[in-house]
Amino acid sequence: MSAAIFHFQPCLVKRPGRGMSKTSVRFACPDVRVSYVENTRFTQIGDPHWLVVEPGLAYLGTCKNLSCPATITVCNMEMGKHRPNEDYCYSQIRCPACQTPFQPECFYFQHCSAKINFCFEGSVPDELRVSEDRDLKSRVLGKRGQVAVYNLLVIEVDRPGTYEDDGTLDAKYTFALDRMLAHARNLSTASTTGSTPKQQPIAPTPQSWQRPNMLNPQDIRYVQDSISSRFMCGRRVVETMNQLLTGLSVDLIPTIRVFPWNGHWHSEDNRRLWAFKKAGLKAVPVRYVDKSSVDSRKFTTRDGGLTIRMR
Repeated sequence: MSAAIFHFQPCLVKRPGRGMSKTSVRFACPDVRVSYVENTRFTQIGDPHWLVVEPGLAYLGTCKNLSCPATITVCNMEMGKHRPNEDYCYSQIRCPACQTPFQPECFYFQHCSAKINFCFEGSVPDELRVSEDRDLKSRVLGKRGQVAVYNLLVIEVDRPGTYEDDGTLDAKYTFALDRMLAHARNLSTASTTGSTPKQQPIAPTPQSWQRPNMLNPQDIRYVQDSISSRFMCGRRVVETMNQLLTGLSVDLIPTIRVFPWNGHWHSEDNRRLWAFKKAGLKAVPVRYVDKSSVDSRKFTTRDGGLTIRMR
């Protein structure tokens, strides 16, 4: 499901019953079937306070306030019973840096156990249990930009060991959070040194003002007429494409930068964009920049960025 329809506002769906109509809530949330373990602890000396994850449940998302120093932000909900769609609708999920409500993109569990009761639309109610009490690790449910439609989602969080991990989730390990933290720390440093706050680029189309966290790489154009066959680290671009085709998570690849130009989205990271396009990806994380920040020598395309040649 595309991140473009990522929303939490519930709507009532009529379902006919015997002699009366039944209604149920329908909403989108991070897909709890996607599970991994973060090998990076959030809490580090000098980290901005909006990145600190406390024991219990925490919502991770993106702050849309352009004057806020936070980009990636965390709202700690601690222990107890939580309904993410209600937490969002009643503005309980707020950026700690500016108090702006934000939409959760992942659920983090640190030094706790949890029972998750859920029901996907068109399915039957189900339950899963997770437990994470190891140092330097957090269990994460959901992936940024990937959502599911629910009729029910209730998360009960308690002390470690209260709910035994049922082992039904894929708990692969990832270091993707390192990149997000590094980016957030850079923004924090810039804000304390008086740098210009985040600015929203001019949208190339009336619909793009929403600035989704994910874009279809097929809708992004190049700026160069050719690219090297290798990245600066020496890795072959084709090798990255093949790894994406065989299951490499796009979250493990540095986020590409995009900007509006001549009515279309363009990226200056043309080798990564080429790999994404050739791998047939439908959605990748993006970071918005201003066209003026791009090296003018890169603008060598002769067909508006539709094609590119590998040298």
